Amino acid sequence: MADIPSIQPAGGPGSLDPSRPGKNDKSTGGPSFSDVLDRTSKVGGAGQATPSQGPASPHPPAYIGRVESAPAVQDTVSRASDEFFRLLESYQRQLGNPDASLKDIEPLVQDMALYQGRLMDDIKSLPEGDPGRGILEEMAGMVTSETAKFYRGEYI
Repeated sequence: MADIPSIQPAGGPGSLDPSRPGKNDKSTGGPSFSDVLDRTSKVGGAGQATPSQGPASPHPPAYIGRVESAPAVQDTVSRASDEFFRLLESYQRQLGNPDASLKDIEPLVQDMALYQGRLMDDIKSLPEGDPGRGILEEMAGMVTSETAKFYRGEYI
């Protein structure tokens, strides 16, 4: 094995090694950090990032076109989501009510099942790739899941 010389501290933590004077001077021959920082902060041209702007991109963002849906589509999603949250909130309140029996909750679950049918019609009416369609599909999945849990007996 090779001999490994022991490490002897030259002083306390953070002290300079007295055998190497000028260690913190420009030993690499290149510009110091403060020089580079000063130059960077003074140059504010294109392609340079400033702290308030974040990282600069070498290419401008691609144009993706107008991002908006037709008013009828927005109305459909808005109406469906309002009804969805109303139904699920009342269902949640009923499940949390210790005085409510499952017979009291069942009409609400039947309303949710009817609502799911309307949701499926709304989903079919929206064009493919519309972001509102994905939202409605998530709602339909939650309604299906909660209805199945109720009838499976998970809340007994």
